[in-house]
Amino acid sequence: MFAALELLDAGIKPLIFERGKKIEERDCDIQRFIRERTLDPESNIQFGEGGAGSYSDGKLFSRVNNSPYANRVLETFIRFGAPEDIRVVRKPHLGTDVLCGIVRAVRNYILEHGGEIHYSARLTDVRVSDGSVAGIVINGVEEYPASTLYLAVGHSARDTFRMLHENGVALEQKPISVGVRIEHPADVINRVRYGAKYHDAPGQDAATYSFNHTDRKTGRGVTTFCMCPGGEIVNASSESGRLVLNGMSYAARASAFSNSALVVRCHSEDYPSAHPLAGLEFQAEIEQKAFEAAGRDWKVPAQNLMDFIGGQVSAGIHANSCKMGVVAVDLKALFPKFVVEELLSAFVKWKQDEPLFVSEQAVLLAPETRTSSPVRICRDENYESVTVKNLVPIGEGAGYSGGITSSAIDAIKAVKRCLT
Repeated sequence: MFAALELLDAGIKPLIFERGKKIEERDCDIQRFIRERTLDPESNIQFGEGGAGSYSDGKLFSRVNNSPYANRVLETFIRFGAPEDIRVVRKPHLGTDVLCGIVRAVRNYILEHGGEIHYSARLTDVRVSDGSVAGIVINGVEEYPASTLYLAVGHSARDTFRMLHENGVALEQKPISVGVRIEHPADVINRVRYGAKYHDAPGQDAATYSFNHTDRKTGRGVTTFCMCPGGEIVNASSESGRLVLNGMSYAARASAFSNSALVVRCHSEDYPSAHPLAGLEFQAEIEQKAFEAAGRDWKVPAQNLMDFIGGQVSAGIHANSCKMGVVAVDLKALFPKFVVEELLSAFVKWKQDEPLFVSEQAVLLAPETRTSSPVRICRDENYESVTVKNLVPIGEGAGYSGGITSSAIDAIKAVKRCLT
């Protein structure tokens, strides 16, 4: 969407193909999935207008904060409906409810200024002539000529990565992190962060946290990621028979629970082969095990934290935010041995530092596998594919950014570079 806005500013009317549906229709499909357990592989928390970011905590901070580009992203969000205080708060966030409204506003602006958007339009082929993009095929039927193709495929479009590989687009493996989501009552996290004296002070927001641990023997890192204070854990699956989780929140962050991804760093050598797409296989195996372990009906595998540490299946799962229900499972059986060992090592350390965090109050739900793309689409300093000219990979699926702000910045820079 930011690439489209940038093109409009340059006087170019973009033609946009959105794999999923409009945000309003997408929301109906997500709610139907929760109620009826019927997954639409083309319209879910991963796919649809606004991408995976629309159903997230809506964090707008990144490692490139306070740069002119980051400020431009914030100003753009304000322009389309975000509250103005995101300019000044230390860690701005929007929440799913605000983000969905912004997505609608951006869409309307694009259409009003001559852009064109096609929905339920999956990219199924790229036409290449003399080493350059010549056109695209949508849904296996419709062909469109194209002199420049900006690819913002996201990190879950596995079929698109396979198609690009078959078409000679250079791809390479990229490390990812996998693990679980850990959830506590929000009040517990407030006690951890604010202390017993101030945890319930009037006007106090749901507390955030960040935990990191590096195993000195293995050199692997364990970290919390995508922390959602006052949020909920959602079933973010996008493929039949494969289950994956994410965290999200609304602007008020008023849920009774706070959750975070808790993930272990994985290296390329952990993948099953040296094939550029082996990371997809690594993710998919974990997701399939999770789906099957929880009964194959989209319930979520879960284990109370102290039972996970003690090596026993929970007799009953603590109250949690997951709307699709949970099943008590031995989570250790879902992951490679090194992931389990690193999680246990981190819990030992954190138990010493923050005993309330590693306590009977916590529950683990799994799996968290799509923290980032396991694939990088190789591009040069001009943001162009190294093997197909005028093909411009951008955003998280390209493997060069992660999160809303950095992906938006990547798109802005790519369009600017390609137009100069």
